Amino acid sequence: MPRPTKIHIDRRALGHNFALAKGLAGCARVLAVIKANAHGHDALRVADTLDAADGFAVAIPDEAIQLREAGIIKPVIVLEGPFLAEELATLINLGITPVLHAEHQIEWLRLCRTSQPAHCQRHNKLLQSAHNGKKHHPHDIFGHIN
Repeated sequence: MPRPTKIHIDRRALGHNFALAKGLAGCARVLAVIKANAHGHDALRVADTLDAADGFAVAIPDEAIQLREAGIIKPVIVLEGPFLAEELATLINLGITPVLHAEHQIEWLRLCRTSQPAHCQRHNKLLQSAHNGKKHHPHDIFGHIN
C-alpha cells in the first residue's frame, strides 16, 4: 500500500525565491528548469508561477510541446534534444531550441535546413557529442550544417 505522502508547494514562496535567485544573476538571463512535469508539481502551474523567468528548460520534446500548446511563448530549451528527426522539425517549427549532443542530431539539423530553411535557425550552442565526448566549438558545428 502506498504511503499517504503529500507535498504542498507555496507558489508565492517559489516566486519569491526565484526572484531572489534572478536578482543574484544580475543582467544574465535566467531559465527555469521545469523538467519531469516540474518533478510532479504540474509544469504549467509552476511555469505560471515563474513567469519572471526569461524562458524554460525541459528534459524531453513532449514537455516543450506541452508548454507551447498551453500558450507559453517564452524561449523553451529541450535539454535531451530530439530522439527522432521528425521531433527536431516539430521543435523548430514551434520555435523551441533543442540542445544537440550527438552527430546524428547535427545531421538531422542539416537535413532540416535543406527541407525547411525558413524555420531552421542556427542556435549558437556548445554541443557535446554523446558517443565520443568530443566538444565542438559553435563555429565548428556550422561547418556540419552549411
